[in-house]
Amino acid sequence: MRIMSLALNTMMLLMGLYFWVDNGNPNRIEELILLILLMITPLFNILYILQNSGDNFISLYLKRKAMEEKMKIEKMNDTSEK
Repeated sequence: MRIMSLALNTMMLLMGLYFWVDNGNPNRIEELILLILLMITPLFNILYILQNSGDNFISLYLKRKAMEEKMKIEKMNDTSEK
């Protein structure tokens, strides 16, 4: 199921890229909103699936970045309380 979801999201992302290359930059705001949704939605889906899929490179990288940010926030909170 995860592989099929990744494949479909990748196809949707590639379809958005194709429409963008084929039609050029959007002229109207409606086209821009549609293009942004067509590109951002599958990208976030792919990142979410890869982040929660176990111990692959991307999920480990994203977890490490999240931990670094959490440590920075805790360090800032500790210094602001003093």
